[in-house]
Amino acid sequence: MTTSFQPPLSGYRLLVTRPEGQGDGLASLLHEAGAEVIMAPLLAIEAPEAGAPGHELLNQLGAWDWLIFVSANAVRWALTQSAWTSYLAQGTRIAAIGDATRDALESNGIRVDLVPSTFSSEGLLEEPGLQAVQGQRILIVRGHGGRELLRDSLASRGAEVAVAELYRRVPVPLETLEYQLQSMGAGSFDAIIVTSGEALGHLTALWQRPTFLDVPRPLLLVPGPRLVALAHEWGWRLVLEADSAGDESLAQALRQYAHAQRTGQTAFHLREAVIPGSPEQPSTEPSAGSAHEPATQPETEAPLPNLEPERPGPEPDPIEEMPVSEPEIETAAATPEDAPAMESPVREPAPEAKAGKGKKDKKAEREPKPPRSGGFAWMGYVLLFGTLVLVGGGWFVLQELRSRQEGLGGQISDKTQQVQEVTHQLTATQTEIASLHAQIASLQSQAATDDAKIERLLAEHGEQLDVKLDATRSDLAQAIQQIQSQLNKTRGDLLVTDAEYLLGVANQKLNLIGDVKSVLAAMEAADQRLHESGDPAVFKVREVLAGEMASLRKVEGLDVVGISADLIALEKKVNLLPTHLPHAGTIKQHEAQKADEKAHAGPQDPDADAVDHAIQGIKELVTVRRIDRGVDALLTPEQVHTLQQILILKFETTRAALLRNDERLYRDSLNDATGWIEEHFDVNQDATRDTLKDIVKLREQSLNVAYPDISKSLVMLQNIEKLRLEAEDQILKKKDSVAAPRAEPPKAAPTPVPAAAPEAPPAPAVPTKPSKNAKDKEPPAKLKPDTPKPGEAPKTPESSATPEVKPKE
Repeated sequence: MTTSFQPPLSGYRLLVTRPEGQGDGLASLLHEAGAEVIMAPLLAIEAPEAGAPGHELLNQLGAWDWLIFVSANAVRWALTQSAWTSYLAQGTRIAAIGDATRDALESNGIRVDLVPSTFSSEGLLEEPGLQAVQGQRILIVRGHGGRELLRDSLASRGAEVAVAELYRRVPVPLETLEYQLQSMGAGSFDAIIVTSGEALGHLTALWQRPTFLDVPRPLLLVPGPRLVALAHEWGWRLVLEADSAGDESLAQALRQYAHAQRTGQTAFHLREAVIPGSPEQPSTEPSAGSAHEPATQPETEAPLPNLEPERPGPEPDPIEEMPVSEPEIETAAATPEDAPAMESPVREPAPEAKAGKGKKDKKAEREPKPPRSGGFAWMGYVLLFGTLVLVGGGWFVLQELRSRQEGLGGQISDKTQQVQEVTHQLTATQTEIASLHAQIASLQSQAATDDAKIERLLAEHGEQLDVKLDATRSDLAQAIQQIQSQLNKTRGDLLVTDAEYLLGVANQKLNLIGDVKSVLAAMEAADQRLHESGDPAVFKVREVLAGEMASLRKVEGLDVVGISADLIALEKKVNLLPTHLPHAGTIKQHEAQKADEKAHAGPQDPDADAVDHAIQGIKELVTVRRIDRGVDALLTPEQVHTLQQILILKFETTRAALLRNDERLYRDSLNDATGWIEEHFDVNQDATRDTLKDIVKLREQSLNVAYPDISKSLVMLQNIEKLRLEAEDQILKKKDSVAAPRAEPPKAAPTPVPAAAPEAPPAPAVPTKPSKNAKDKEPPAKLKPDTPKPGEAPKTPESSATPEVKPKE
């Protein structure tokens, strides 16, 4: 006998209320389990209202220590602004609530650092990583109108918390839902799946409408205990709890529920609430049938199964198992107020005793007995009564001990359970403390690393600032020195500087252009500036400058301007040179000629003008020229213009070589121009022959002219400070030589001085303009030392001789 496999949810009709596009995975799992799935979204996910700062906060990634995504919707809407993923800071950590949220992040390449074991805000708050958040900046990415538990709890722990609301959940109109569910058969659903509190509230509002008042509320599947309590509060009696809001967790909860209903077992995750006054209140009598058998039974309300697993009772106490006699039971059943009744069994035989006693008394009248027999009877009664009292008291004490033992056993069980709970709490606390210690150690290590890094950066920055400060100080000192030198300059210093500039211009002009006249003018102007400065240190410079000017005057310089003018004149005559081959002239020449003729002709008769125009056109058709050589082809006006422009370019090249003082290029360009004229132009014409003669004259001109060196005076002027020191030393030596005869009387003839240091001859006169100040004409070194002043002794030859200090070249 073979048995066919039946899917676990076969015959179940389920309603999935997730937003559009987000319940496809769950619907696929339920279809595979054999259920009929109806999709009816309770909420629609839309963009936030205009002006919401959600994306602006998300893009400030460098400012956040934590990013907390509360749902997969938050991830999807965050990825619509994908700019933040490209500059995700290394120090920013990511937390995700739920596997779907984590999968949505990791599928886009975003690392997830924390996922709570319990997929809720409470579970995330219990994670050790979010316990010590003092001073950290946390951004919660969620939809509009979410719970504030996470935000308030993190803020109470000292964190700076911001919320980025990237979307909003808009309830579907109740009229639309009512029409949709009525058309699908609202009372035929075996279970409704709701995964958010807002959707649950919207579904409850739908079931409170008049059309749904008579429709029984089916089984409700929700994730987490919070939604279970909320569903019970809002009147949903049968609520099935899933471990999380994931698709697999919801489908697994339904499969387990269906299996429990078919096998008659207890659905551990089923939560049933007792609602007073509800027609769906469960009966107190147990039922052996299952709550729902879709294949074999009609729809009936399932009885409440036992929600708690059976717990083994406490072991029987040996004292409680001891047999008890009926008198003990009766005695034990009596209350303290019944104590007098306990004496009745002892006093019941008293009448017989009294009767016997009467008989005995009667007999005693006949036979006297000893008085001790009555005492023994009384003692027997007393012993019997005492025995009964002891038995009753013992049974009462035994019952009291039993009750106390039971109470102590319950207390011990409660205390044991409390001790276990405290032990679990202590273990969890120790784990948290160990985690906190590890975090503190990590933070201390990170802080030490950051401190070392900051100190290193500060040291490097300080060194860089010191280097920059030293450089700035050096530049500032140099600038101040330059400013002071400029401020301390006298008119003589400015004139010396001006002379230095003129000598530099003269050197450049002589080396680059070879214009001797301009160079001499600049040198004469520099000599005049040095003369007007009145500085004794420039006398030697003027001597050298005078020699350079004299040597330059002997040089016949190259007439660059004249040669350039000749080349320009040749360029202008190019258009007049006749070519070898015949041509009809240029179009521009004909047009210009016609325009001139019309301008000079004045008003004419139209008929005569037409005749003249026709005759002139016939004349232009034919041009008669005499050519002594063979004609290969006629030249067009454009070709003639090209030949002329090439010749002009050759003359321009010659001018450029002249200005660069490049003699080789100069001669090559002139030779090229000569060859071009002989090849393309008629050399038998006078204009051509004259042009060739001019080219020959220019070719005979040499560009290599030996100019003298005039840079020595410029070098000396650039080292004017050295010359000033030498001049001051020379003046001091002269003063010392003049003061020496005053200090000592004349002695014998001194030893002759070696001939190696003769007296320097006077410097030659420089042809400059006379100075207004007579003292500027001669330097102090030219004063005659042999002529003593009034009151002074005559100078000796030794004192009058001043050694000449030659400047270093």
